[in-house]
Amino acid sequence: MRITHPFHPHHDRQFEMVGVQRCWGEPRVAYRDENGAVRSVPLSWTDRKPPDMFVEVSAGRSILHPEDLKSLVHLVRAAKKRNNGEEKPFDVQKEM
Repeated sequence: MRITHPFHPHHDRQFEMVGVQRCWGEPRVAYRDENGAVRSVPLSWTDRKPPDMFVEVSAGRSILHPEDLKSLVHLVRAAKKRNNGEEKPFDVQKEM
């Protein structure tokens, strides 16, 4: 198993995979580090993650992923609800 997350200290290194478990709401890969200790990282941070079918099919033709668009819809709806449906300018200072 290879860790692919660019900011992980073990980025691009190979490790012996011990197994896959579900912790903290996501699948995690357990592996043995160079000292033999068992550690885990999210499956999505490794070369074992399944391919994203949207990314495969769109082949780089889409700048937005459907999940990102869904998140944007929720954000806009929450902002409208907070403003009682009125179109108000977004005040960055107020939101912080």
